[in-house]
Amino acid sequence: MKGITRFNLLLVNGVLCLFLLCGQVSASSVSIIEPQNPGFWQGGKVSGTSSQPSVSNDGLKGASKVQLDQYYQEMVQRLRLEEKRTLVDVKKHWPIAELSGKSKWVEYGDGWQSKRVVDFASNEIRVSSLSRMSNRESKEFAGIQLGELLSSTIFAALQRDPVLKHVLNIEDQEGLDQLVFSELFKTEAPTAKDISKLTHRLMKRAYARYRDQLAVRGNGGLQGASSKVTYVIPLPKSRMRDKAKQYLSSVRRYSSEFDIPADLVMAIMHTESHFNPLARSHIPAFGLMQIVPRTAGRDASRVLFNKKKLLSAGFLYQPDNNIKVGAAYLNILSFRYLKNIKNPVSRMYCMVAAYNAGSTNVARAFIPVPQMQKAVGVINEMSNQQVLMRLIKFLPQRETREYVEKVLKRRKLYSRV
Repeated sequence: MKGITRFNLLLVNGVLCLFLLCGQVSASSVSIIEPQNPGFWQGGKVSGTSSQPSVSNDGLKGASKVQLDQYYQEMVQRLRLEEKRTLVDVKKHWPIAELSGKSKWVEYGDGWQSKRVVDFASNEIRVSSLSRMSNRESKEFAGIQLGELLSSTIFAALQRDPVLKHVLNIEDQEGLDQLVFSELFKTEAPTAKDISKLTHRLMKRAYARYRDQLAVRGNGGLQGASSKVTYVIPLPKSRMRDKAKQYLSSVRRYSSEFDIPADLVMAIMHTESHFNPLARSHIPAFGLMQIVPRTAGRDASRVLFNKKKLLSAGFLYQPDNNIKVGAAYLNILSFRYLKNIKNPVSRMYCMVAAYNAGSTNVARAFIPVPQMQKAVGVINEMSNQQVLMRLIKFLPQRETREYVEKVLKRRKLYSRV
């Protein structure tokens, strides 16, 4: 893929058989889920100042709140503008526009004539081309793309992204030099031979999903037909579990520091990104736990730095930093914003919902107005099961209702961490 630099890219993931959670979890099955260690929630409090993370804020030290807000707004506008531009280019060539997100990493090459996608939810890689190729040529092409993906570091993949490259600095490379697919290798620095052998092994399971005729769009409109071939490369079923293990050390350290159960941190990370170190959303939110710099990031920085700071995208893409910020924000939600909820289990349920949608939206599940202080009185009159069912049925957004179910269900996968 000429347009895609070798030795880099995409992001890894999908869902391993053991972890796969198909469809929406029923409310009845979730209603019986209780925390593994309910005592863990008793008597917690907001942690004090933590050791400062290893990366600064891209020269924003000393900036006023107004300056930080202006910088943030400019960054968001730039990201959204670049995303729109990329989408326009994609639609000129592909009938269905795929862009990178929380569970996918997408790159286009060869003048938009080829595409490769790492699908974290499906645990597979898809390589497509609009060029005419024989089946053998298509498979060889897919093998080349796979080799490049397996060779890619996180930083190189981020640099190639047409949107994110505008908010990254060369200084961000520190801490992002590990391979995106590091969990697939036995060593931290696999050789070219190691990568070649793994590529060959994975390609044995690859298959052509479909071959059809697509209209190729150009500046002058439809320009005839081209044969589209997509090769699907299934990833090892254990890949996601192995990826999750890479983050256990950080999760254990920060869950202890911020009084948040490790299994809950893992379940939230799983739900937010499927352990995708390159995850991003349009909000924008960055990294494993999908931290929004202006909200969760700024609140957490008060705990981490003793003052509110605007954490950069490069900082948040470093896995250890991201997990630390996520755990700190969960601590703030539970022991500051929701501290007056007496039942620790009910507080945990509300905290999970607030992590996704904010505490004011949680309040709306219990009272007509978005005021958590008023909602607390209603919540404290309910059992934890009543609180859970109220969240699942009456949270304003369906996404958040399903989010709560998924996180609680996935805690069982990590009950022994």
